[in-house]
Amino acid sequence: MGVTAFGGTVTGGKLHLDARRAFDAWLATLEGQRVTLSVGKEQKRRSMKEAAYLFGVIYPAIAEHCGYEAYEVEEVHDAVMRELGYMRPEPNPLNLRQSIREMDRAAQSAYVDVVRRWAAKTFGLAIPDPR
Repeated sequence: MGVTAFGGTVTGGKLHLDARRAFDAWLATLEGQRVTLSVGKEQKRRSMKEAAYLFGVIYPAIAEHCGYEAYEVEEVHDAVMRELGYMRPEPNPLNLRQSIREMDRAAQSAYVDVVRRWAAKTFGLAIPDPR
């Protein structure tokens, strides 16, 4: 069975679920089973427009300038993240890079700005503003 997420707010040290009845119904399906409960601060994820801008405008412009094909955008993404030092913290014996999916919206927006400035400085690319 997969993982199901439920949102809520902590007030006075107590969790108040947004959809308590749905949570209770889900819990009932797990009767008698061991479970794991994880609680963390809700993060705002990037919007589809932001992803489309990054993978549909910025990376293709860099790829084209560097002589790569349109289908190599994922590789360009990986190379740019590594070039700009977006690596996972140590210990990181395999030198894995960070994932933009794990960044909150503010960090993702900052990353997009860094990539645009880097592309302008490094390659002289004038990537159009998303707005």
